[in-house]
Amino acid sequence: MFVKELQTRPKQTSLLSLISEILDLQGSLSLRIFRDMDAVDSVIDPLRDFAKDSVRLVKRCHKPDRKEFSKVALRTAIGFVVMGFVGFFVKLIFIPINNIIVGSG
Repeated sequence: MFVKELQTRPKQTSLLSLISEILDLQGSLSLRIFRDMDAVDSVIDPLRDFAKDSVRLVKRCHKPDRKEFSKVALRTAIGFVVMGFVGFFVKLIFIPINNIIVGSG
């Protein structure tokens, strides 16, 4: 890229101006590289933070003892039963309503 641009320039340019053009091209290239590195860092930094948070979470976790496990299992079972009754009563109420709507048509 640099060679093609330098070859297309007229031969009358002085050595000093040629060197300054090369340095300008090099500077713009390094700015592009830094912008690309910022884009990569903007993707990698959240992943690095997520990994650190995940490791911290796993280190703080512990295996529940028998009493804690029994409490969690009992509360989960009660939640399933309550949600089952709610679903049953909703279905029980909407069956006659659905029959009225469909039957009148």
